[in-house]
Amino acid sequence: EHCCECESESPFAQSPVISFKNLKISESQSATKQELSLFDKLPRHGLIVVSGKNGCGKSNFLKMLMGLKTPTSGEIFLGDTNVTKIGWSIRSKFFGYVEQHPTMLSRTIANNLLYGVDSTLDDELFSDIKTFLGPTICRDLDKWAGNNGKLLSKSTITKIRIAQAILKGSNYL
Repeated sequence: EHCCECESESPFAQSPVISFKNLKISESQSATKQELSLFDKLPRHGLIVVSGKNGCGKSNFLKMLMGLKTPTSGEIFLGDTNVTKIGWSIRSKFFGYVEQHPTMLSRTIANNLLYGVDSTLDDELFSDIKTFLGPTICRDLDKWAGNNGKLLSKSTITKIRIAQAILKGSNYL
């Protein structure tokens, strides 16, 4: 019973299902050609792990989902809407993406954390984010991040970018 209650209260319970129709991407690499053929549908909520060997297409898959890369063939649907031809600026409202080597603005930690975030923040969510970031980062919110975050550790940059994606309210991260 408790799990069912949690699921119904989850923000992901209202998220549209992501589905794919014949989605493929081909990459030319030297004399070889790789092709990634994907499954039909992602669940409405939960944890999905995309794993595989180097070069198998994990990053390309995520870039296609975000609209940063165009599939060779097939379509991506968000609910009943075909989003294959919709650009990343629209898709970014639904998908949060943190790169393997995330970048930062040459501003303060707080500026980076709140970049692109709606002005109305839920106090409980922001409190959870501060717990996730930890006391050291929260104490340094007004600290200058440096040129592309050079004054911060890679793990701090990653934490800030994950927190930013969550604060943006993305349905999928």
